[in-house]
Amino acid sequence: MCGIVGYIASKKLSLNESLLAMVHRGPDAKGEYYYQHNQLNVGLGHLRLSIIDLSEAGNQPFHSEDRRYSIIFNGEIYNYASLKTHLVDKGYSFQSGSDTEVLLKMFIEYGADMLNKLNGIFAFCIIDTIANKVFVVRDQLGIKPIYFYYDKELFAFASEIKGLEKIAGVKKTLDKEQLTEFLMSGFLYEPDTGFKEIKKIRPGTYSIINLNDDAVHYEEVVYWEPGKKRVSLVDVETEVRKSINEQTVSDVPVGIFFSGGVDSSIILSELRKKTQAFVVQASADEYKQSGMTSDFDYANKIAGLFDAELKTIKISDDNALSGDDFLKFVEHLAKATEEPIADFTFISSQLLSRETKKLGYTVILSGMGADEIFAGYPRYQMLKFRKAFAVAQIFINLFFSRVKFFRKKKERFNNFLKETDFIYGYSNLIGVFSKNEISEMLVDKPYFERFKNKLENILKNTDTDSDLKKAMKLDLYGFLSHNFSVADKSSMLESQEMRVPLATKELFELGFSLDDDDLVSFKKTKKPLRNILLKELPSSIVNRRKAGFNPPMDNAVKDLGYQKALKFAEDNRLFEIINRPYVENIFESHYKGKNNNTYKIFQLLYLSSWYSVNS
Repeated sequence: MCGIVGYIASKKLSLNESLLAMVHRGPDAKGEYYYQHNQLNVGLGHLRLSIIDLSEAGNQPFHSEDRRYSIIFNGEIYNYASLKTHLVDKGYSFQSGSDTEVLLKMFIEYGADMLNKLNGIFAFCIIDTIANKVFVVRDQLGIKPIYFYYDKELFAFASEIKGLEKIAGVKKTLDKEQLTEFLMSGFLYEPDTGFKEIKKIRPGTYSIINLNDDAVHYEEVVYWEPGKKRVSLVDVETEVRKSINEQTVSDVPVGIFFSGGVDSSIILSELRKKTQAFVVQASADEYKQSGMTSDFDYANKIAGLFDAELKTIKISDDNALSGDDFLKFVEHLAKATEEPIADFTFISSQLLSRETKKLGYTVILSGMGADEIFAGYPRYQMLKFRKAFAVAQIFINLFFSRVKFFRKKKERFNNFLKETDFIYGYSNLIGVFSKNEISEMLVDKPYFERFKNKLENILKNTDTDSDLKKAMKLDLYGFLSHNFSVADKSSMLESQEMRVPLATKELFELGFSLDDDDLVSFKKTKKPLRNILLKELPSSIVNRRKAGFNPPMDNAVKDLGYQKALKFAEDNRLFEIINRPYVENIFESHYKGKNNNTYKIFQLLYLSSWYSVNS
């Protein structure tokens, strides 16, 4: 795992400041390469986090023996050993043991046709100095990020926005129209970033720049989109076990983030004593205050049944976060996420990466992504059984209104059931603000049509799909994408690589191809994975309600208080974009105990800090 940066421009530019801004992504080595053809200059920069072939032979930029091809690569190719054998049989020789060299020579042999032969996570750039073309590529699920800027004189790209904006000529202007989408979801769907000039290369897509042109132009090519095929549950189990074992390839220690949930339990079940497992122990008081339960005891019990060693990482003490600490985390989050992502799990993930890296683990496996690929969230049940929930709506509101966990989601539940449009209805299950609230709160007019058109474009050719499958398609470019951003940036800030063995293009295609009934029932989500685990663990453990990864925020928001929360929003200029009376009503309703608005307050505080940092 590394950091990459590059440009194609009408003049030579320096990459030094860009590389310094992202040094956390690759503290082990730094390299640069420059090339000129006609009127266009190319610059490539690389920061290395050594994982496979720790020698200098694996440093980048990496060049072919004849210097025709050069590559910078961020990611891992898990099946590189078998691909290498295949290339050796074709007459290729190798000067290193790295997957980077295998990737480059696969491109030399097959060109872009090699992309779907790769099993891995990747963002890379290859220059061909004979064809005089530059290829910039992102993996099929978008697990590895790559941001780009384009005008007629410059195409620049980088693993992080902070690296991209250090390239001379790159502009970064906040796009206020995207605030509507952020408030609808808490994140932005691919390829937007919150800035007018900066986008992401879409998952399953690459860009080509022809250096024979007089000016900088690029062409975008889609090389993968999710499709359906005939599949069985046996195929799922086989592919799950294969993926887990393939992703342990490494020349440095590999650990597991273990929560005690279904996903990480499957990973631990397959690897047992092959890798070290780490579990988070958060504040018990916060879980109690939020109406949730901790999975810590279950995690220890499961590890015992698997005879696996489990180490505990404490990320908070017996007392909940104070309000002042919470605001410091919000400020950190606003800078670290770069694009607007209101997800507090980033903090837990980064702290866990920090502590496990101190213990010598440069690679960590996570169960992230399985919920989106195998329909693990309750919202998928809501979609499949919408009619039943509508019939029981009055009863559910009466009976569950006393449950703290439901009280935070009651409004979203009711908004979903009353919305007739699929896109807005599904957004109610993800975001914390309704369409009516957003119309009331934004200082400028809302851009609902832009948001709807964007999601409709993602859903093209899905007319015959079920609502559940439409949601999975949206999540690939939205909820899952934002989770991958959280995973990448939170771990790479600590110079650690996070791998997601339950989130591969093969597994996505399998999950997308299964019938809805094979994925969820009225009582169970994520059935294919639960059925795998039921072969090893009792139903009482496998089918319990999971607590969730990050410590709840209720106590921290409560400790903050109305005046301090309002002052933070004011100091960070939130009222330039959000109407003050609306914010005051949200805060007042919460602090007087009328409603639990924890999530809304967090998103507004995060937005105020993100806006202040970037405007």
